[in-house]
Amino acid sequence: MKNCYYVLLHKLELKAQITNPIHHLPHFISKLKLDFEIEKLSTKILQSYLKGKFISGKNPLGFCAAAIYLASQLKNLKINQRIIAETIGITTTTLRSRLKEIRIILI
Repeated sequence: MKNCYYVLLHKLELKAQITNPIHHLPHFISKLKLDFEIEKLSTKILQSYLKGKFISGKNPLGFCAAAIYLASQLKNLKINQRIIAETIGITTTTLRSRLKEIRIILI
């Protein structure tokens, strides 16, 4: 499926559109029933991470999930990685991988 997408883009001379994970935050914060403080902190985390970084080839939802989880940890809110991953539609492995990437850059 992915290969077909790229062949079509190439044949039609189009550029792949990169989705900004920040645009997904409000929807998932609402689905997870988290407060505005978590959304605000998650947005700051993603903005700091994405400054000068490209995430092409990686699922933007993974970064969204990792930012929500990290923000929850920083606010001492106990929320399970599995719940975040299932709500967003990714695996816990993806969440942990993106979490490592974000932590390396931000710390």
